[in-house]
Amino acid sequence: VRDESQLKFMLREQPESPHLHFALGALYTSQSRWAEAQQAYFNAFSGDNTNADYAYNLAVSLDRLSQYKPASTYYRKALLLAETRRSNFVAADLQKRIDQLASLPEPVK
Repeated sequence: VRDESQLKFMLREQPESPHLHFALGALYTSQSRWAEAQQAYFNAFSGDNTNADYAYNLAVSLDRLSQYKPASTYYRKALLLAETRRSNFVAADLQKRIDQLASLPEPVK
């Protein structure tokens, strides 16, 4: 929780910092706080929409929230961005997940 407080404090000082939003998302992910992680990753990607890892982690959080259609969109963005910028995911595994999601129905709300 101390790390969360520190990150939130730093974000108050630098609200437009993509890497701080990403770090907060990673903290939430480690605690399986997927809705909060999704928002933090969205903020990170909004601040730097050329970062494949930001798109990927946003997609993973959406996937965990059973929001398959938007997850697929961001997974595809991550793949495209990874063609021109180094990333920390395996493209083949990501393509496999995109293919799996294509066969799943969106859950009923």
